[in-house]
Amino acid sequence: MPANYLKWGDWNFICDRCGFKKKASEGMKEWDNLMVCSACWEERHPQDFLRVRGDNPSVPWARPEPDDVFIYVCYIWGRSAYADLAEADCAQADFTPLSFTTLWEMKWGVPYPDIPDFYGYSAIPGYAIPGFAEPAELAIGT
Repeated sequence: MPANYLKWGDWNFICDRCGFKKKASEGMKEWDNLMVCSACWEERHPQDFLRVRGDNPSVPWARPEPDDVFIYVCYIWGRSAYADLAEADCAQADFTPLSFTTLWEMKWGVPYPDIPDFYGYSAIPGYAIPGFAEPAELAIGT
């Protein structure tokens, strides 16, 4: 039967679940306060009525996590007196246990470049090779 018909004392309503138009006499109020038709009506689940004991998730005692402790390690190349290998707070004057090229290979894992173009003739710290760096005027070619 269509939803648009006359029935004295009744009116149309829209089901909150399916959205179809029905007569109010066919509607039912659900446990979650939705007005639904008889086809959409659901009984409240019995598990909603269980009563359980409360859980105490706290631990008996706790303390904050300690701060991280960083230990600085001085490697053999950092303790050396060679430029570009020595490190602050590690370098020792006159400490040259191995050659510069051997320590370079230990630190970087690659052979020391025989060709200065490996880093170039730059005078920029970190890119300059000791003994090969040139002043900026010569590097530009003026």
